[in-house]
Amino acid sequence: MANQKKTNQGKVPALKPVAATGKPGKPASGKPGAGKPATAADRRAKVAAAQKAQARWQQTKRLLIVLAVVVALTIVSVLVAVIANNARQARNKAQTTGAPTAQITPSNATADGSAIIANPSVTNAALTLNIYFDYQCPVCKTVEEAIGPSAEKLAASGDISLQYNLNTFLDANLSNTSSTRSAIAATCADTISPTAFQAYHNAAFAAQAAEKVGVEGYSDEQLRKTFAAAAGITGDDLTKFQACYDTRATSDFVTKANQVNGAALKAKYPDPKTGNGGTPTFAVNGKKLDLTKITATMATNADELLALLKTTAGVS
Repeated sequence: MANQKKTNQGKVPALKPVAATGKPGKPASGKPGAGKPATAADRRAKVAAAQKAQARWQQTKRLLIVLAVVVALTIVSVLVAVIANNARQARNKAQTTGAPTAQITPSNATADGSAIIANPSVTNAALTLNIYFDYQCPVCKTVEEAIGPSAEKLAASGDISLQYNLNTFLDANLSNTSSTRSAIAATCADTISPTAFQAYHNAAFAAQAAEKVGVEGYSDEQLRKTFAAAAGITGDDLTKFQACYDTRATSDFVTKANQVNGAALKAKYPDPKTGNGGTPTFAVNGKKLDLTKITATMATNADELLALLKTTAGVS
């Protein structure tokens, strides 16, 4: 009798239940208390947290907007300043270095091109007073205020020939163009009349700004309009004057005057300590006036000034 083979058929093992997480014995969420309904306190806390977050975002957004506006305004201001500065520099360079198409000599210039004669009708005065100055020179202004009014009276009476010797060296010292531009403007005023020149000269000194490197002492508005108005230049004369100034029609004369006067100051009237010439320098018949002898009363006492000028020149 053949032996019967044993089979693997038998009892099927019992299946154990498996949780939804795949891990026995743990609830589906894996967190204790899950599934409980939120309380009113929970809801209020969530709302408060959301409101705080929203408030913080609104504050941040406002700050970002303000910063963006500030940055934009700063950029615009810088661009405007740069554009204006570039335009000014280009204009000044073109006006002071570029030769105008037509140059003119001021109506009452001296033969050597060094000065403007304030009273050209006086041709036989015993005394010639030469005033070497720069419109940006503060000491020049001080001395002009001290004796200028009396000098003008002596010029009007014919006691002296009054001559203004232009210098523009302070442009280099102050890194601007105001000495040259004001000298051009004053000599353009001379093309109108001697009276206009003297009045313009006085107005320019009266409005002289404090010296500051890199800053213009005079604006084009002052030189074209303000001082011209103070000098009584109006109508067609104003049109003529402004055309002269705008085209820098006397720039060659001003350049030459500065060169001639600079050389004369160094050769004839040098500073004893430095050997260089400077402004202000007053010379009577070629002899240097001692400015320390100017008194406080000379601004109104023309006779006192005349006596000093005669003594300096050796004229009785």
